[in-house]
This record gives sequence, structure tokens and C-alpha cells, in this order.
Amino acid sequence: MNSQNNYHRYLNIPDYVPSIDISKINTEGLDWIKFHRSIDLESLNNPKITKWLQSLGLATFWVEQFYTPENDASIIHSDTPNWENWSKIIYQFSAKGSTMRWWSSDNIEIIESSYGHPFIHAQEKNSKLEYEVEISQPSLLNVGPLHSSYNPTNEKRFTVTIALFYPDGTRVLWDDALRILKDYVE
Repeated sequence: MNSQNNYHRYLNIPDYVPSIDISKINTEGLDWIKFHRSIDLESLNNPKITKWLQSLGLATFWVEQFYTPENDASIIHSDTPNWENWSKIIYQFSAKGSTMRWWSSDNIEIIESSYGHPFIHAQEKNSKLEYEVEISQPSLLNVGPLHSSYNPTNEKRFTVTIALFYPDGTRVLWDDALRILKDYVE
């Protein structure tokens, strides 16, 4: 892996992993877009996560759960309305062999969302794959560039992301997250 990529880093955080029973998650008739859920930190069933974030001078106000069906992919999108390099921690619970992909595109659309701001979207046919990595352990993601999940397996893919914030509500950007989490980055 190119250690200088601006998209992904593995994290060594075995004590700060959610404890979620994915067997109880209902996905009947749902795809990536229809499944998206905001959840609270308590739903992660690991109070060490909050204490750890606080010890680093971090907080979160946005925890999400995602599902990518078998042999499917999410839409290509940026989490931000203005290409800021927002950072998130991701945990994957199933579908070993599935990946995250980062893209570039000169043909984007702005779509209104239920998240409180518009987001940037692109079609795969109009995009160039820039980087791809298996999320085989907890990881730090840059969700400002266009990205998507890809699940080529025959198993449902479940992930949880923790958006990184400072306690004042300001988003933690990629370079700052790398600096703050340097002792955990592999």
C-alpha cells in the first residue's frame, strides 16, 4: 500500500471497536441508500470509545451504520458539500474482501440529501478509480474526495463510521486526524 495516500490508513485500536450483533439487522428490501442510519454512540456497546476520543481532544456528533448488499456497490459520493477533507473512523463487520474506493470525476451532480446539506455525486461511467483498499480492520477514512463501497462477496457488508469532530463541533480534517491519531496509525 502506498503509505502516502490521502484516502485511507489502518488503525491499531483493538480496545475501541464497537460490539454490534449484525445478525439482528433487518435488510429486507433495502439497498445502500435506503438502509443508511444515524445511530448514537451508546449503540456501539463500547463505552471505551467515547473516553478514548475525549482523551485525544475529539468528539463525535455523527455515527452512521451502512449496509452494502451482496455483489453490489454504494453510490459514488463525497460526504461534504464543498470537498473538505472530513475524516471518519470506519469499522467493517462482515463481507471480507469488500473494499472502499476513491474516485475522481469531472462530471458531478449536486444532490439534496436528508443529512442537512447537499452532497456531491458522480456516476461510475464518468469517474476514474484513484485508490481501492480492503477495510480488513478499523481504519481512518478521508470522506471529502469521491468514494464508494464495493462488495463483490456473497455476504452482506455492514459498517459503522464515526465522524471525527472537535468538541466545539468543528469537523476534524484528514491531515489533523493523521496527526492526532499518529500513535494508532499503521
